[in-house]
Amino acid sequence: MNKKVSGVVFVLLASVMWALIPIIAKISFKKATFLQVALSEVLFSFIFISILILFKKEDIRFNRDSLKQVLYTQLYLLDPF
Repeated sequence: MNKKVSGVVFVLLASVMWALIPIIAKISFKKATFLQVALSEVLFSFIFISILILFKKEDIRFNRDSLKQVLYTQLYLLDPF
């Protein structure tokens, strides 16, 4: 797949995901707790990012300081208050 086609495909997938998020959130909040919904969002984000990394074939490495920064950011974003 050339870069233009893959770019268009990723933009279309992102648009579809952006449109489906409110619908899925509304359905999941009826049947699940906040933590279950947050965990499912993290899981789907991880899957999407993993697919994107595999397509781009980039090597991602974290040093200790950047890993701490990523973990602190994630903990801050998951704070429900």
